[in-house]
Amino acid sequence: MLISSEFKFTNFNCTSFDKKVGEFEYCYLKSINRSYKYISGKYKLYQIPFENIKVHFTMWKRLNGYKPFLYNITTDACKFLRNPKSSPVMKYIFESFIEYSNINHSCPYRNDLILEKLPIDFMNHRVTQILPIPEGDYLLEFLIQSAEEIDSRVEFTNVVCTCFNKSYCEYDYCFLKSVNRSYKYTSMKLRLYQLPIFKAVINVAIWKRYSGYKPFMYNITVDACKFLKNRNSNPVAKFHDLIMDKLPTDFINQRLTAVLPFPEGDYRIDFNWLHSHLIVLTTKVYLTLS
Repeated sequence: MLISSEFKFTNFNCTSFDKKVGEFEYCYLKSINRSYKYISGKYKLYQIPFENIKVHFTMWKRLNGYKPFLYNITTDACKFLRNPKSSPVMKYIFESFIEYSNINHSCPYRNDLILEKLPIDFMNHRVTQILPIPEGDYLLEFLIQSAEEIDSRVEFTNVVCTCFNKSYCEYDYCFLKSVNRSYKYTSMKLRLYQLPIFKAVINVAIWKRYSGYKPFMYNITVDACKFLKNRNSNPVAKFHDLIMDKLPTDFINQRLTAVLPFPEGDYRIDFNWLHSHLIVLTTKVYLTLS
């Protein structure tokens, strides 16, 4: 069987969010001729040594906009470099550029980080022969941050509650309140009419704004009653508590920057309550991580 797929770079963008740590001296895609195209980048380090590094890798595939595809992982880069076999996915990614980079040793880093002339031919071999990937348009996103100090901040921006079946439920209230510059919370009260409820199915979906809101990382459905009896049954769901009353920004900030770090951006988290396979109510929480 002949594999005729061919890999091509189409764009290469680099952004430095904290100019005190470092900034990009150059970052570009260059086409020499029809058969030779490469990418290069140089990140100048200002805070040396550079250590305690986390790398967040997300793979997106274009399908009516870019959607998460296959991998969304966060790795302690220094631990990985000491033992590359600890993460097979990151090992594959690392081996896809290390021959063209000076990031080929363990932490700490004391010199500028360089990727020099990573060619199409090398990447084409990686994604068609070593680990074949389906044809399509992809976005590979690498977010690098210091694991020692995370200064991201969560801010609620809106909360919207809707009950689609008024014979089943109604919201008495659902609001976002800012008490002062440092204290903001969401509150809601849901009135249930069909009691008792022995079966509750909850769907939690996370969306990230990227030319409109796109699915991001998690879309999970759990039997809430079974989950509450055994919270270890779904470790992911443990991080998405149902909002009750006065859920403060500080608590969510700690969850999304320390317990389960998220990359910066604008998000929408949907909590959908299903009854007989139909969504009877939904709560949409909008927030910004910056």
